[in-house]
Amino acid sequence: MKNGLLSLAAIMFINACGQPSRDSLTQEAWNQRNDPRIMGLDRLTQKYQYETQFDKLPVAADLPQTPWSDYYWPTYQGGLTYRWAQAGSDYDRYVYATKPFAELKPEEIAVLSPAEKYDLYMGFEDYRTTKAERERTGVLKRIPGQDGYDARLAAIPTWEGLCHAWAPATLAFAEPQAVTVKNKAGLDIPFGSSDINGLLTMFLHHVPAPQVSFLGGRCEENLSAIQDKIEEVRNAYAGSPYSKLTAAEKEAEIKRLQAELTARSEQIECRDSNAGAFHLVLTNQIGLMKEGFVVDVTRDDEVWNQAVHGFNVRVESVKQGRSRDAAPRTVKEITVTTTMKYIVEVGYHQDRGGYDSSAAQATVDYRYRVELDRNGAIIGGQWLSFERPDFLWKQTTPKFEGDFNGVGDIYKAATTPAL
Repeated sequence: MKNGLLSLAAIMFINACGQPSRDSLTQEAWNQRNDPRIMGLDRLTQKYQYETQFDKLPVAADLPQTPWSDYYWPTYQGGLTYRWAQAGSDYDRYVYATKPFAELKPEEIAVLSPAEKYDLYMGFEDYRTTKAERERTGVLKRIPGQDGYDARLAAIPTWEGLCHAWAPATLAFAEPQAVTVKNKAGLDIPFGSSDINGLLTMFLHHVPAPQVSFLGGRCEENLSAIQDKIEEVRNAYAGSPYSKLTAAEKEAEIKRLQAELTARSEQIECRDSNAGAFHLVLTNQIGLMKEGFVVDVTRDDEVWNQAVHGFNVRVESVKQGRSRDAAPRTVKEITVTTTMKYIVEVGYHQDRGGYDSSAAQATVDYRYRVELDRNGAIIGGQWLSFERPDFLWKQTTPKFEGDFNGVGDIYKAATTPAL
């Protein structure tokens, strides 16, 4: 699902890329924030790893191992404090009182939230993990009668969650199986697959990655709302304010809205990642390096962070020469339609692979042109489809340390083959 803010990646973007060049409005060569070197530079050797010649890049590839899937731990349900395995109402799964450890029965432990189970495993009798999650999400502050209730707070959007941490987790870690572990007091604590996936997600949310590479810029415009308005005018239902318009008036309103959509979508941030840079990242990361990365698959203000694991490129046409708005030094332009494969969320589950794998798979088609220099290297590109990725990023994985050492212990127990 979506995530409201990708703060860490945004910080990296501000620090690493600087201001966009002015010519990005008229030329389709990438600017500083869209330079594929951001993703393709080896930090240790300082060498650019990407193959740039179009003819040497694969036209189809998949990662050797398809990433696993899980849920996005929505903010409005308290994130990792959600008792997904507990029977009863949705409300009771995140609005509850915690119990002293000594009063917990085995059947109660089995349906605790991942945050509560982790507190129990670590011996945090103050429920610090659970309290921190409730504070992070602010969920109880919106419930009358709960501590800190504030009637002035707006409702939490249902799309907000931890996809910005789940997406890299599904690439960085093997899928864990359900496992029962003992805490220091010898108490058995059963962790389901989703419990452990949630803890891995929480870990990556809180612990900064050693390296984050972030290409593109986040669009803050609500382009979807304008598109929805265009459809409402075009197919005005009974009772809609547009249902009383004449055909000519509807056409005029649609043109006005389309002009607004074009103007907003052509802002620097909303033009999104350069098409040529996207092609280089996709084909090199997946096809040549066999490493996944994360994409915001929508181009407007709401963010959908998804792990990419495959692609297929279909060449539509080849044009010799340079179009007026192509990158300088362009001698050939190739128009392609690329199908990008990525992972989407599924419901909570107890066992490893306990979901319909086909439901976790999604694809999107992007149409664009790549611009080549006289050596056949990609030096720019232009989007031809309205849909396009907003930004691309990848990160290295931090170590399990401090209060998160326990996540590493549980994960190891859940991924170690039985003797």
